[in-house]
Amino acid sequence: MKNQKRDGNSLEFVVASTNRLSGKLDVVGNLVGIHAKDAAIGETAVLWLRGAFKDIPKVTTDVIAIGDPLYFDIANAGGGTATARLTKALGGSGVNRFAGIADSAAGNGATVVDLLLGVGSQTVVQT
Repeated sequence: MKNQKRDGNSLEFVVASTNRLSGKLDVVGNLVGIHAKDAAIGETAVLWLRGAFKDIPKVTTDVIAIGDPLYFDIANAGGGTATARLTKALGGSGVNRFAGIADSAAGNGATVVDLLLGVGSQTVVQT
């Protein structure tokens, strides 16, 4: 097909601020993804939008079951950095961005969870 740009599983963008780290969560607009490689300011970053990923940081007090919806924790954003993490909480006024569903269980005290990125349903909040 002549007008297909790419398969839609990733997004490329030029990093405007804060270096991005491979394997870390990030938000671009309303899209949540995981960086495929390190990217410094001015370089092109590749953000995976779909896929199965393991050991993604989470809010340690969240108790997560397989299949639970997970969100990018905007309050502790740090997009593309070591502080980016997932949470079960949609957040006040729907501020957290939908990331996908849990691909593993993770109890209180656990620091990571597996994620099916871009899979499942999300709540859309209009402002």
